[in-house]
Amino acid sequence: MIPTAIIALMLSTFLGWKMNQQSSGPVPASRQADRLAIIDITTPIDSLTAKSVARRMNEAREQGADALVIELDTPGGELDAMLEICRLIKYENTTPTTAWINPEAYSAGAIIALACDDILMVPGGRMGDAAPIAAMPLAGLIELPPAERAKLEAPLLTEVVDSARRNGYDEKLTQSFVGVRFSLWEIRNKSDDRRLFIDANEYQSIFGTPPPLTRARGETPTDPGDLPTIDEEDQRTIEVMQDLRSERILPSSEKAADWELIGQIVGEEELLILTAEEAERAGISRGTAKDMPTVMRFHGAKETSRYFEHWSEVLARFLVSWPVRIVLVIALIIGFFLEAAAPGVGIFGGIALICLGILVGAPLVAGMAEWWEIALILAGMGMIAAELFLLPGTGIVGLLGVIGFFTGLISLLVNGSLTSPQGIDQAGGFAAAMIAAVIAGLLGAWWLARRSGGSRLFQRLILDTQSGATSAGRVNHAPPEHAMIGRHGVTVTEMRPSGRIDMDGTILNARSKQGWLDQDVRVLITGEFGGEFEVRRAEEHDDGEADQGKNTGL
Repeated sequence: MIPTAIIALMLSTFLGWKMNQQSSGPVPASRQADRLAIIDITTPIDSLTAKSVARRMNEAREQGADALVIELDTPGGELDAMLEICRLIKYENTTPTTAWINPEAYSAGAIIALACDDILMVPGGRMGDAAPIAAMPLAGLIELPPAERAKLEAPLLTEVVDSARRNGYDEKLTQSFVGVRFSLWEIRNKSDDRRLFIDANEYQSIFGTPPPLTRARGETPTDPGDLPTIDEEDQRTIEVMQDLRSERILPSSEKAADWELIGQIVGEEELLILTAEEAERAGISRGTAKDMPTVMRFHGAKETSRYFEHWSEVLARFLVSWPVRIVLVIALIIGFFLEAAAPGVGIFGGIALICLGILVGAPLVAGMAEWWEIALILAGMGMIAAELFLLPGTGIVGLLGVIGFFTGLISLLVNGSLTSPQGIDQAGGFAAAMIAAVIAGLLGAWWLARRSGGSRLFQRLILDTQSGATSAGRVNHAPPEHAMIGRHGVTVTEMRPSGRIDMDGTILNARSKQGWLDQDVRVLITGEFGGEFEVRRAEEHDDGEADQGKNTGL
């Protein structure tokens, strides 16, 4: 008698050989490849993702890859970046492409998967839910109003219909990933197991009765005849943009007996989400692939090469993320106000310049900045500097500079078009953050103006340009403010316009009313505001006025 363990071993060996024979059958020439290039998309999709995918695709082609595998595990991302990646896959690539969903591809990720020649999914994987939404800083993801959502649906519907016609998917089914106006029912041909996905009107035309509603919102389902569908104008727009004609053929009412209803696959106000098993049954997926060796067998490949994001792309993505941008904007504005309030050249100005450099430099490196945005920011900074140092008191130049600076900065921070619904929402979030930063900067500047003269911390942070002076040698007890008006002093630091003056051995915080003044300039004290004295360059005719003020104690 043969031992049970030997029988089990022989059976296991046979089954393994059988499965290997089935999986290693002949591979169609259209997807045959010896060397696979693996390009993963595992982050939210943005313009950096599109640039990175383009770079990695070029590297793979140059190194002789026979096919591309786009490994997807992403929640979605930006519309423009997604469309660019789909264009790269369809029009700038000549090798077979397979989307391997491992384990989830939602929104933009699902549409990129549809653009590939084939789709594989890990067991338990999911794809779908590609409705346009808005992402706003501080508020997160928000649903768009119906009118704005309809505007953004058109390019998405055009894209998924194109992919369906290229790759043999049911185009009605792919549209239900994007819009909530596509209640669909699955029917099956009794003889050849073909499946179609039809809407309520098509069901009525084929079977002569309204379809049964099993997936609808609310306790009372809507009448199938009232279910919303895409209007004729939108359908014509989508059709005009197609390179391929539709080959979708519906059975006539005479052939209705050859078809049977499987069930409603997506209901009113729902977006289609397919599991790996559902996608395979619907003809979207070619099957499941639990690991890379299975993907290799699908292509008949012998080796793989994985192409990763470059470290600079990872760093740039971190620097252009909206939380980092908001922190940089706040630090920039607070640093600017504190530097304006602090005499001398200090650490606050350096921090502000570093933040501005990151805000401008990261999008430039990532290819997310337009030339006019950078020009507007620089022009605004120039006008603000002119107002502070060259044309103090005019107001209009500084106001125009502030408007130009913040307009350019907000446009730089917004992903995509500033006039799009998503861009408007993001601009509102950044504007709110900047207003909060301006308020914080003003409060910080006021606090510094009141305390910097006696604070050791700020005396260390602010570089003093007074020759031979130390904090220990300063006179901390100045005469009353009213006794200082009309008296003379000498600047011991540059006035930019804030600085320090020496008035008879007493070091005072002061602000120039005439813009930038050099060191060792004789000045006249004309007033006091916000904890510092206002001064102007002394003239010869001021001597009599000063003496009179000194004698009377005014």
